[in-house]
Amino acid sequence: GKERLNTIVHMKIISKEAARVSSFMKAHLENVKSTCEIQIIPLDLPYRRMYRSLLSLRYIATNNPLCQQIALGKAINKKISAHSARKRTTLIKQDRLVFTVWPKDQCLNDKQHKSVLTAVRNKFQLIQGPPGTGKSVTGAHLAYAFIVSNPSYKSGGDISTKINCVMYCGPSNKSVDVVLDMFLKHPNIKDLRILRIYSKSIENKYHPGPHSSKVLAKPSSDQECSKDHKEFALHVKIRSKDCSLSPEILKMEEGFKRYSKENKLPSPLERRAYSDTIKNAQREIIRTGNYHIVFCTCNEASSVRVVDNIEPIQLIIDEAAMENEPESKVADKLASEHVTLIGD
Repeated sequence: GKERLNTIVHMKIISKEAARVSSFMKAHLENVKSTCEIQIIPLDLPYRRMYRSLLSLRYIATNNPLCQQIALGKAINKKISAHSARKRTTLIKQDRLVFTVWPKDQCLNDKQHKSVLTAVRNKFQLIQGPPGTGKSVTGAHLAYAFIVSNPSYKSGGDISTKINCVMYCGPSNKSVDVVLDMFLKHPNIKDLRILRIYSKSIENKYHPGPHSSKVLAKPSSDQECSKDHKEFALHVKIRSKDCSLSPEILKMEEGFKRYSKENKLPSPLERRAYSDTIKNAQREIIRTGNYHIVFCTCNEASSVRVVDNIEPIQLIIDEAAMENEPESKVADKLASEHVTLIGD
């Protein structure tokens, strides 16, 4: 038979935590004659994003000092300029819907009113309270206050530059959709330009694409795109008449369905062409939509399609106490002007 060759594998340990082994295992590994089995477990995408986000903190001090100051617990110059504070306060006081609960004709309570005004005048704000005290309602009205008081938005139709908007994030889809449901009750909802970006795992349940050989099962109720939110969803918009690439995407997906029925797989070139088309369609929809506010989870906020196409002016993280610090850093490194954390 063939000569058996010895293979030497060099493993690089990137942290002390990863190098921990039991004394029993260490004794066996130190024995030259003993062998061991190595299992390489790929790191899930959410954790890769968190790791990449933490590594980037050392490089963003110049472009985004606010995020680094928050992450390292440094002193923050919270106040915005007096001129900007007066201008923002004047703009939001001119719109009664900022302080009126939608759709009821009922005003926010004194603490909610004060929280909104304080947040728009500062670069960093914490809003804390026990369950049932109206924190998410305050977050929704704060987001609308930012929409009203932001000086201007990039004109729609320009695909060459990123968009500026308010970004509303949370640790889970439910925490984000609760606030989106509040916006659906806004009296002027038709005038608000809203974008909801779901994770790829949810999008793939509706559009499996060429990387799946069969149509996936219907998603559970807590991991799906609500029918009330479909008109705002990115994966729906790129397949609608609003996107110039939608006919090409739908044609490709029809072809993939035929492949699935025939138990065939698309070629690497077809898969690459599909991925590139989806990427270009997302870029078109995001950059030309002139959106006021974007809803997504904290982890999705660090996806390539978000980072490459959106530069949020303000960031609001709801249910911030429900996520760990690395996960929040995934999102708040994007916002350069303002960050608000809301939680118990």
